[in-house]
Parts: sequence; structure tokens; C-alpha cells
Amino acid sequence: DQIVNATYFQKKGLVSVLFQDALTKESLVCGVNSLYLNRRILKNNLERCEIRDRSREISRIIYECANKKQP
Repeated sequence: DQIVNATYFQKKGLVSVLFQDALTKESLVCGVNSLYLNRRILKNNLERCEIRDRSREISRIIYECANKKQP
């Protein structure tokens, strides 16, 4: 769910979220300005965050399931 993911990354200090139901021209401008002013903090948080690429693991699991011999 996009809202759950956005909230998760916001709590980690990696993004700023503007929810659609509260979005106005003013809130958008304020949000962009806030991102710009806090860009160094966001960059530092991202550099410290351990992000793992799980695509190979997912591909392996799919391959194993697709090639699993049925009894």
C-alpha cells in the first residue's frame, strides 16, 4: 500500500509526504521549500540507510517455484 510505504520511509527521515486529501497549491510549495531547505539532512539519512536490492533473491525464489517438481 502506497500510504503505508510512504509513512514508513517518512518515519525513517528519507522522504517528506504530502497526502492527497490535504494537498493544496500552498502545501505543495511549502513541501518543496521544506525539502530544499532540508536536503542535506535527507541526503545524510539516505546515505546511512541500508537499502538492499532483493531482486536477485526474488528471481531465485520464482525460478525455484517454477521449476519445482510436483510429486
